[in-house]
Amino acid sequence: MNKQILFGLIIGMMVATPVWGAKNKVVKIGERPESVTKGFGGKYYVTVMNSPDKEGDAVIKVLDGDMSKVFAKGLNEPKGIAFTGKFLVTADQTQVMKIDRKGKVSVLVDKMAFPREVSFLNDVAASHDRKSVYVTDMGAISKMFDPDKYARSGRSTASRPRSCRRRVAYTESR
Repeated sequence: MNKQILFGLIIGMMVATPVWGAKNKVVKIGERPESVTKGFGGKYYVTVMNSPDKEGDAVIKVLDGDMSKVFAKGLNEPKGIAFTGKFLVTADQTQVMKIDRKGKVSVLVDKMAFPREVSFLNDVAASHDRKSVYVTDMGAISKMFDPDKYARSGRSTASRPRSCRRRVAYTESR
């Protein structure tokens, strides 16, 4: 038994050694990077908000080795980003945008499609089956909840106000 543990530790150290000895790398991304996700071809994609005073100058950059390059442009304030398997999806102020594998940006969901008024969409996550995305609205302060209040009441946080949870469904075009 002790020999098995020792063997496991030695193998673990051999596998982990390259990580321990690795040097940190810094890749210049741009002004105000926000979120990152693994996407097309196993590469990493980063939302970069750039100037807060200039509309349309935000981009999605792709990391390729030690380099970053613009993958998609013409966004305003992209925050969260997720990969559905076919598209990158990002929250951009009051819209949800999708980006195809060529970097073409289009509106997936406009603010008028939400059941309630949205203020500032923040994060995005793909559902397990990748047929839907979840979006949070961080600007709707009046619709947020106090998790401690719910914990003290004995209620689950899943019972928080519906306005704090957003589900955006989309269909795949083939």
